[in-house]
Amino acid sequence: MWLVVSMNRMARAGAVLVMLALLPVGAVVGQIPDGPYFGQAPPGMTPEIFAADIVSFSNRREDRIAFSADGQQCAVGVGFSTEYTRQEGGHWLPWDSTPFGSFAREPYFSPDGTRLFLVNASRIFVSDFDLGVWSTPVGLPAPVNVIGAGQWVPMTTSDGTLYFASSRDGSGGWAPTDLGIYRAALVGGVYPVVERLGSEIHGTYGAADPFVAPDGSYMVFGSDRPQGSGDMDFYLTFSRGDGSWSEPRNLGPVVNSPAIEFGPFVSPDGNYFFFSRPAGFESPSDPADILWVDSLVLFEPQACCLPNNSCQILDPRVCADGGGEPGGVGTMCLGDGNGDGADDFCVLLCEVDPPLMEPAPETAEKNRFLSLVATNPGMQTALRVTLSDLPGAYAIWNGGTLWVTEPRDVTEQSGSDAAEPAPAFQAAFLSCEQDCRDWGAVGALDVYGEAIVPGAQYHVQAIECGCDPLDEASYSAPLPVAASRYGDVVGQFDGAACSWTPSNGVVGIPFDTVSDMDKFRNAACAPRKARADIVGVPPNQRCIDFKITVADYVATLDAFRGLAYPFSPSAADPCDALPCPGL
Repeated sequence: MWLVVSMNRMARAGAVLVMLALLPVGAVVGQIPDGPYFGQAPPGMTPEIFAADIVSFSNRREDRIAFSADGQQCAVGVGFSTEYTRQEGGHWLPWDSTPFGSFAREPYFSPDGTRLFLVNASRIFVSDFDLGVWSTPVGLPAPVNVIGAGQWVPMTTSDGTLYFASSRDGSGGWAPTDLGIYRAALVGGVYPVVERLGSEIHGTYGAADPFVAPDGSYMVFGSDRPQGSGDMDFYLTFSRGDGSWSEPRNLGPVVNSPAIEFGPFVSPDGNYFFFSRPAGFESPSDPADILWVDSLVLFEPQACCLPNNSCQILDPRVCADGGGEPGGVGTMCLGDGNGDGADDFCVLLCEVDPPLMEPAPETAEKNRFLSLVATNPGMQTALRVTLSDLPGAYAIWNGGTLWVTEPRDVTEQSGSDAAEPAPAFQAAFLSCEQDCRDWGAVGALDVYGEAIVPGAQYHVQAIECGCDPLDEASYSAPLPVAASRYGDVVGQFDGAACSWTPSNGVVGIPFDTVSDMDKFRNAACAPRKARADIVGVPPNQRCIDFKITVADYVATLDAFRGLAYPFSPSAADPCDALPCPGL
């Protein structure tokens, strides 16, 4: 679909065809790993490249991926070619592009696995699977394929309804505003009528690249609406059951980027969302990889206006199944929910007590972590951190806000080879993307990231998901949290209790440097790593590394000698700071 949505950036279509013809095809070589999804470890809530050097190659353009409903067949659009493989005897066969000719792309299997829809020269073709062989693709007749317009990205639902993108209602050109999404019901084995989806999908903007759930309940599509992240973004909409659709919702920065996203596909088991994104977006010869992510990114809880005129935070699928109207998080919902013929006004009111925040049970300040606890288990919340008082070069970030994201178990490691217990804790990274979840069920958190600077002060607040993030009244009271000063690892040590008191605002040899070295040597009663891990990851030391090494010990000594904190921010804006590697 990239060719369609990006043609407005090119002066002549002929130049594009030449460049695409030069793309490497048939580049998949070697044994394909056995197992579902080629044996790849499932992704989390952050998109990852799918099957590097098996499906996704750095030197070519993968436009779309499709799996059959039984997971036994896979097709990948590569430039103007389609690479195909299937399982026999539990093993994947080598990739093959010959069944569909050298000019076929944008593959999609019918839900029963017997047909493969393809695109050639802006026309939709179909290949049938019979006795283990795919037939030569045949173009669909009018009114699906029409002269003077393009047809792209076909797919079908379980009842045979065909969805595709076309420029037929425009001037016949390639501008995104000419693009629309169409559907055609299957009647007696043919598609006698083609209709354009309604104004809720198009409005005054282009719409293309549809993926519709097999049961027709929801659709992901691309659009150039102005509230997007850059070029064509993905939007999610739900069927109202009468041929119309709910107000489309932008899928947000986890999926969308300033570049073009295209080729949406939800795996037949419903677990994963696949799509393609190029390294750049000015030329159709830019390489692009297939990415995948947990499909839960599509269904984050949001405000739902129910027919009884109430608003609740629900999974949008649950909302739609209950006859509700999914809306954006924290937005107003308008519509005739109670059936009286007049518009209802329904908005989620955040009049309940805001969520609470508390310091972690272990209250000792840590050099490169903030320790805190959300105390509202069962409530979907987001945690905001305000950078209130950062020292030195980091002062340019003061006043900025970040969000706590992606909690995960981290095991501490020391710099010694000696055996020791491996304490574990919940580490969560700071980013500019709101993470809505049941933080109260997570428990104590150690929050890290480049913005956590020794000697800095922070304010942490929680907000219930669905509340307006611009409404300060919806946040909990600020919880002041500090990071201890550079080199200040611990306070007094109680040998009888084998414990350390909180850091005391002073860097000194008797406790800080000795306790740091004890941790490095795995000595008994050494302090927690979270308090001793000072030095981060080279070259700019922006992130802690979860290890105690001689560098941490030397840094503590440097602090004792009065040297300034030696690190500087990697960017003028904390949202532009590079992510921490390792986790």
